[in-house]
Amino acid sequence: MFSLRAAGLEVAGARGFPDHHQYSLNEITALRRRATSLDAQLVTTQKDYVRLPADWREGITPVNVKMTWDQPEKFQNLLESAMHAKP
Repeated sequence: MFSLRAAGLEVAGARGFPDHHQYSLNEITALRRRATSLDAQLVTTQKDYVRLPADWREGITPVNVKMTWDQPEKFQNLLESAMHAKP
């Protein structure tokens, strides 16, 4: 949501779901109704968009999300430590 606002878009509402959530038709229908009532466009991450059945995707705009690190060297060190950790 922050990325949309940072891009200058107005966010009319938001609904969060857990990672790897299996969306139901009822959830998609409710989201569509809410977007229509707000005269808004539904958006989701590209990652979640491709997980939707093709016939549910109409009217939903996928957006790409890019992650960046303020201190990439610390993140690299964390990854290296995790890769070398013993179970």
